[in-house]
Amino acid sequence: MNNKVLIKSLLLAVFLLVLSACGTTTTPTQDSSNPETMNASLETLAKLFANAVTDVSVRQQIQQEVAKRFDGDTNVLYKNLTATSDLQAQSGGTDIGQSLASLQSGGSSLDQLVRSIPRLQVAMPTGFESWDANNEVPLVGFVPVDADDKTVQTIKAFDAEGNEHMIDARTAPSKPVLVLSQNERTDETGAVLAAFSGKAGSRGESLITPQWCAKNVYMEWLYMRDDNEPWIKGSPEVMLIATSRNRDLSYHAGFTDADSEGRWYNYHRFLGCTSADVVYYWYEDDGGGFDITPSYGGFSLNIKIDDDDDFMGAVQVPYSLLDNTITRWDLGDVIFYSN
Repeated sequence: MNNKVLIKSLLLAVFLLVLSACGTTTTPTQDSSNPETMNASLETLAKLFANAVTDVSVRQQIQQEVAKRFDGDTNVLYKNLTATSDLQAQSGGTDIGQSLASLQSGGSSLDQLVRSIPRLQVAMPTGFESWDANNEVPLVGFVPVDADDKTVQTIKAFDAEGNEHMIDARTAPSKPVLVLSQNERTDETGAVLAAFSGKAGSRGESLITPQWCAKNVYMEWLYMRDDNEPWIKGSPEVMLIATSRNRDLSYHAGFTDADSEGRWYNYHRFLGCTSADVVYYWYEDDGGGFDITPSYGGFSLNIKIDDDDDFMGAVQVPYSLLDNTITRWDLGDVIFYSN
């Protein structure tokens, strides 16, 4: 084959490839894990829920499931809500999943929207106890996945007609508002994390029992001036790391019932025993972000938390003040008594 024939053959092959490509439409794959896509899904879901909750049966089911406080807060995972709704529909109630799907027109399917929000929850962060679900139709808002707890000022909410309302994120509303967001107290499977399960033991495991040792260590009382959590996120996830300088004590667990600023909580919680000074490190868990290992005065606590978590204060309690002396420590956001 001479060069001219070879060149013509190559050009013909290229032409055929281009022609073939012109007849094929490639749909770009959208990354459902990026904040922009997730927030768009949350906004669409909020609009759908705002329409769905005009049905009293839907409101009653949401109220019933939220009241269970499966993780200690006034929320329910979407997957649990729709699973229960499917059962209730068999006895005459409304199937919430089907109701939402019927309202969705165009764009992503309901399943696609939900899949893009890991641990999607439906919450009424404030005013739940006084909500009259039989007669009050709430607005439905959403918390963007990239919202900063310390700087967020407003969130979007919608009514049944699709009208947009800007809700103050710093001051709790006087009327009921349902809020869609990512749950902060569960893992990828929807199981409640040990730190928020009500267990108070070392690293969030089962309760530990005081024992003979050099010094027993207790956390006695807790008071929060600032819980570092806006009302739109529900109750704060208050966490404590307590690590002794010689590392014979390592404690990490939550205080899920500490949900209000300006009041004292009595615990007398045993943290372990030690023969050295103990660093107390308080923070509010926001989940997500990248893992970091906090330290105090150059001393690593050897426990990983997220970089999005909010620091609430830290102090080193001298060994001489442990076990037999109740001491008050004012860290600004929190005040606590050690023993």
